[in-house]
Amino acid sequence: MGPIDRTGRHIETGAGGRFRHSHHRSFAVGFSRIEACDQDTAIVLLHHDVDRETPFLAAALRSDAFYIGALGSHKSHQRRCQELRSRGFGDDIIGRIKAPIGMFPRARDSSSIALSVLADITAISTRRALENA
Repeated sequence: MGPIDRTGRHIETGAGGRFRHSHHRSFAVGFSRIEACDQDTAIVLLHHDVDRETPFLAAALRSDAFYIGALGSHKSHQRRCQELRSRGFGDDIIGRIKAPIGMFPRARDSSSIALSVLADITAISTRRALENA
């Protein structure tokens, strides 16, 4: 039995029980799986390569995920948006991407970034729950 998400579903892990990560060897994960994410899903890209993350972001934008976040500076996000526009996405759809990612914009080390992202996802999830109550 592996880890579970906040809805009680099992989270897919790689060899040795480690979470799958966005390494070039895991790019074989089908984009249709990303597009099938529901409104209780948060998608977070911790890439440093806008060109390699674009197909994942495109798939995420076609999903119902309530949170789509991408690591990077404002300059990186401008490049990301330009690439997505060239693929036919409008600004209203691209606007779903939270970038720079997280609640604390100056976070630099991995622990601070992780805490910042989790805080942001939790805040947005809580706000959605209260609005839908």
